Amino acid sequence: MSPSAPPVQDLHVHSTFSDGKGTLAENIPAAASVGVTTLGLVDHVRRDTAWVPRFLVEVDARRAATPLRLLAGLEAKLLDAEGTVDAPEEAHDADFVAIA
Repeated sequence: MSPSAPPVQDLHVHSTFSDGKGTLAENIPAAASVGVTTLGLVDHVRRDTAWVPRFLVEVDARRAATPLRLLAGLEAKLLDAEGTVDAPEEAHDADFVAIA
């Protein structure tokens, strides 16, 4: 990639934390190998999802080991017209929440 080329971003990559096929350890180098510079690691959550703290810690730990800009994201459903989001309390610690 040339220095003047725009960054390549993929902001919607699932892992085995939810319904993805690859682990974070597999997804990060795979993204780097195809020129991605910013990677949004995003997994599906519900209010009772218990693994969010572990997911956030793992993403944070991998930031130092890769030149990619890593973002920890969660994908949650919007439950009603009032804006109720089906996400655990720890969602506020993520870099972003994608609402479906």
